[in-house]
Amino acid sequence: MDFVKRGANISHKYKFVWTAPAKVASRSVRDIFLKYCDLNPDWPSDEHPSNFTHVNNWPEEAGDDYIHIASIRHPYYRWLSYWKYGYHGEQHEMIDPSNGPIMCLQSMSEDWINGWNQWDLINNTSKTIDLLIRAENIKEDLKELWFMPDDFEVPFLGKTDYPTINFDENHLRQVCVERFSNDYIKFGYEKDEVYEIWERPKKKFRFR
Repeated sequence: MDFVKRGANISHKYKFVWTAPAKVASRSVRDIFLKYCDLNPDWPSDEHPSNFTHVNNWPEEAGDDYIHIASIRHPYYRWLSYWKYGYHGEQHEMIDPSNGPIMCLQSMSEDWINGWNQWDLINNTSKTIDLLIRAENIKEDLKELWFMPDDFEVPFLGKTDYPTINFDENHLRQVCVERFSNDYIKFGYEKDEVYEIWERPKKKFRFR
């Protein structure tokens, strides 16, 4: 499964490239970068900009001194968000979302899992990740950037209420660890972490 799309998210003024897989609060981060950081998305004029949030290409015009910023999210909450979209009828590869998030995840092919894995998506640029922006920690992580203003708001975009359906949360968390193991290992996520989006976690994640 190929999630990589055309285009790139780049700021020449502040010399950074931003990459983001799907379902990592990228619309909120994108709007912040557009407002404060002169983000210059290389989007075809005939396409809607939202189609090009999830680009993972390293643009040729980015020099060696450009830094790589990447957005990520806890795999458990990311999968729930994706399943929720399938449940509400969004078009994607999920097999009968009404079966619930556990059975759906167990039924996804290895090719799909490999294509959904955050680490592989943002690491395929061959450019070292300089800063991770966690969906759970957007504001604090963005403050690591010297060019961000002291006072900025994080827009809460793309939120949809979860459908009412019963499932074994502990079981789903274990299945997520099994299917998305690389994301847990590479990004230091723990299986039983619980938080709301925007809530600050206990530790920072920063790559150098």
